[in-house]
Amino acid sequence: MIKNSVFRRVVHLGMILSLFFITHAYALTTDQMTTALKTLYQEAVSFSKKVEDYPPDSKEKVTITRILNMLKQDAKKIRVLSDTESSAKTQAEYKKMAEQWKKIRSFIRDMEKDLKQAETAPLKTPEDILREIEAYRRRIESLESRLDEMPVPVDRMSERQRVEMAVKEEDWQTVKTRLDKALLHYPDDLELHYYLSLYMEAQKNYPAARDAILEALRLGSRNARYWSKAGDIYLQLGLYEQAFGAYAEMLLLDPRNVPARLNLAGLLMETGRVDSAQSLYEEVIQLNPSHPDAYEGLGRIAWQRGHNETAKTYYQKAITRNSRSPKLYLNLGQIYMDQKQYTYAIRHLEEVIRLDPDHTEARFLLGKAYWHTFDVARASVYWSQVYRRNNRAYNISFWLPAAYYVQAEILKNEDLFRESTRAFRNALDINPDSYHWISWGNYWLGKYYLTQNKPLLAETYYIKALETNPNLSEALIALGILKWEQSSPGEARKYWQQALKINPGNQEASAWLKMTQNNP
Repeated sequence: MIKNSVFRRVVHLGMILSLFFITHAYALTTDQMTTALKTLYQEAVSFSKKVEDYPPDSKEKVTITRILNMLKQDAKKIRVLSDTESSAKTQAEYKKMAEQWKKIRSFIRDMEKDLKQAETAPLKTPEDILREIEAYRRRIESLESRLDEMPVPVDRMSERQRVEMAVKEEDWQTVKTRLDKALLHYPDDLELHYYLSLYMEAQKNYPAARDAILEALRLGSRNARYWSKAGDIYLQLGLYEQAFGAYAEMLLLDPRNVPARLNLAGLLMETGRVDSAQSLYEEVIQLNPSHPDAYEGLGRIAWQRGHNETAKTYYQKAITRNSRSPKLYLNLGQIYMDQKQYTYAIRHLEEVIRLDPDHTEARFLLGKAYWHTFDVARASVYWSQVYRRNNRAYNISFWLPAAYYVQAEILKNEDLFRESTRAFRNALDINPDSYHWISWGNYWLGKYYLTQNKPLLAETYYIKALETNPNLSEALIALGILKWEQSSPGEARKYWQQALKINPGNQEASAWLKMTQNNP
């Protein structure tokens, strides 16, 4: 017992000396502040254990709980300030905290004295007890008033504005720090719970984001923005019916709500209810004829149904209303690719790159568009950019070496042997397993030399493609067409029949056989 008493006195003395030096030092360090705070916190915890059996609403328990919460907030504040501990502003904050800790320690010691006196005092009369209770009540009120004078968040609105500013800057670490502080003081602030859902969504913690937005809705169910966020989070969780209900609530709050209709239409598209989605997009255009998302939605529906010309019209209208959207140019470029209108596809896909230089899919599609126009040099440039960004994307380890190989063969046939060797080495560096890409490259060389009016060279490359891969249907069909044009119908049919044998569902081979069956 004596040893413990001596030890506690030494600790108290150390605390006093620590706080003295901190408050009078010219430069405070984070380590000094942390050590002093830990000591004070341990003392507060020790006192809280002494009153843990007290009623929750007792003055002792309420006061020590408030002290512990304030010390926890100070610990978080020290972590934030630690990076700038040498600045004048941080030093001023450190000294202010140290002064507060001295007062807090005084509170704790006063309360401990009161506890000891209560334990050792002789039995008192009821009148004595009442007098002491009244005195103790006044003492507690005095302590509480002194605690109330200590700094707390200025007001609800200023805390909310700080969080909102951090959200706009997408500084999620600051958002979390400020939310922890603000929600401690204002747990009933629905806007803070909304910001908490944004933070959790940014961390991809969708269950926690759902809980946060539901709390915001519990506090204020008439806010369409909250229902919209709830719908978005439900979509991320794959809970389509709940998302549908959230978006429907938005429409109940405001029947002319355009975002609600767009959200519902997108959800209906996700779940295959295309006709209903189309009706909603058309309603949006009636409400707001200049809204690009409605035209984009109608364009997507038309494209999905195979109505490419209608889809192009809608996408062009969307671009007229929003010329800064890479997605619109990308989709329109893909439609032109489907229609084999590669020049127009290139024009729109290059616009995607201008708006979003990191757009990998657009670079891959540009490579394919140039490939189909036999500009393999540009195709290899775009595909090499895709390969550097992600060498597993879009089967790029097949397409890029095929492009290098085609370049190598064209250069070789032009007697540019050094350049040809370099291009072929590039192909092997990307993918040494040449079985698939070299056969496809030979097939494409056959197509290229046909456009150059060199049918014999084209036939040579078609045969090379089949030597590497006898089951390459595209080469069989192309060789059959070449033989037909060379007035060799028997050989032509042989190649088409071979393609059908490999794939009985090959419609192109079937069409050629039917078209030529009555010809000698």
